[in-house]
Amino acid sequence: MTCSHNTLLTCSALILITASPVQALAIDYSQHLDAAIAYNSNAYRTPDGTYIDWGQASNPVINPNIQSGFFIPLKYKLAGSYPVNSKTALKGGLNLGGKFYLDSDLTNANERKYKLDFGAAHTISGSRRHTSSIEGNLFINSVDKTYYDRDTGLEKTAGITDVADRYSYRGNGAQLHYKNRTSKILSYSGGITIGSRDYTDTIANSQMDYSFTTLDAEINYQLLKTTTLSAGIEREVQDYDERPSRNLAGSLFASNPALEYTYLTVALGVRHKLTDHWSLYGSYKNVDRSDGWVHYNDYTAHKLKIRAVHKRDNIKTRLSVSTQIRDYPNALAFDKPINGVNVNNTYDTLSWSLSREIEQTKNRSLWGKIAYNSIDTNDLRYNYDRYIISAGYKWRY
Repeated sequence: MTCSHNTLLTCSALILITASPVQALAIDYSQHLDAAIAYNSNAYRTPDGTYIDWGQASNPVINPNIQSGFFIPLKYKLAGSYPVNSKTALKGGLNLGGKFYLDSDLTNANERKYKLDFGAAHTISGSRRHTSSIEGNLFINSVDKTYYDRDTGLEKTAGITDVADRYSYRGNGAQLHYKNRTSKILSYSGGITIGSRDYTDTIANSQMDYSFTTLDAEINYQLLKTTTLSAGIEREVQDYDERPSRNLAGSLFASNPALEYTYLTVALGVRHKLTDHWSLYGSYKNVDRSDGWVHYNDYTAHKLKIRAVHKRDNIKTRLSVSTQIRDYPNALAFDKPINGVNVNNTYDTLSWSLSREIEQTKNRSLWGKIAYNSIDTNDLRYNYDRYIISAGYKWRY
C-alpha cells in the first residue's frame, strides 16, 4: 500500500486496525470512544456587556450578541503495541476529536482535530522496585477551526479578505522521554519534544507558523503511604519566523524582529488519600513568558488547581476548582493607550467543574458534567463567562 501525505491518517489507521489473524494475536491494542450531548451558554466566548473597542481607530461602541446552543463532542482513541522482544515494543496511536454544533448559526464554533503517533519503548532495566525505560515517537497532528468574531460569531475578515482559516494548522514533531523508578517511593522522568506548526496562509495577516523545542523534567516522592509529592520544570521556546513582535507601544510593524516566546514553568503538586473513598489533588504552577525582543508580551502567571475525587462501588464523583492570575508588566489593554493613557493589561480566570461517572460494566460507563469558566480582563474584547452542561457514554475495548 502506498500512502501520500494527504492520506497518511487513513492509511495509518488501517495499518493499526486491519491485521491478519496471526498478527492480531501479537498486537495488543485498545480503543476508547466517548460520545456526548452538551449545551454551551456562550459558544463564541462573547463579551458579556456593551463596551468601547479602543483597539479600533474609530473607537466604536460594541453590542455583543451572546449565542448558545447544543453540540456533540466526540473523542476516539486507538492505541496499539507490538512486542519486538522481551524489552522492546513498537507503539502507535490515533486520537480523533471534535465538537459539532446542531444549530447552523453556530457552526463557526465547530472544531476537528487528530493526532497520529508511532514509535518504540525500551525497558532499560526492570525489577520489582526499580525500573527504567526510554520511549521515543514521531507524531503528526492537525486542528481545523474557524477564526471568528467573538462579538458576532461571524467569520473574521481583514478588509475584504477572508481570514477564517487563520488558526487551523498541521503539525509534526518527535519526542523522547526517559523514566526511572529508583525505589518504591521515588521516581523521576525527563524528556524533549521538537516540532513545528504550519498554519493556513491567509495572506492578509502575518503568518502564525512556528517551530518549538520543549525540555521537561519531573520528580515524584511518596512522603507517606497516603501522600505523594511532585515537582516539575519545563522550558519551551517558540520561534515564529514570519510573525513580527510588538514594540513597547503595542504596534505591529513588518520591520519589527520576528517573535520568539520562551515559557518557563515550575510546577508543584500533591496527591493525598483521605479515606478509602476520598482523594485530594492540589497543584501550583508558575509560568514566566518572555517575548525575546522588548518584552512587550511578557507575563507571569500563577495557576492553582484543587480536585476532590470520591469513589464508591461503581460511582466516581469529581469536583475541580482552578484559578489563574496573570501579571503583564508591559502589555497594554487593547494593545494601545486608552484616551492617551497607558493601561496595563490584566487577565484572570476562574473555573470549576462537577462530574459524575457511573460504571455499568467494566468497559462501559455513563457520565455527566457541569463546568463553568470566567475570564476577567480589562481588555473587554476577551472578557466573558460561560457554562457547559454535558452528558455522555464511554466505551473501552
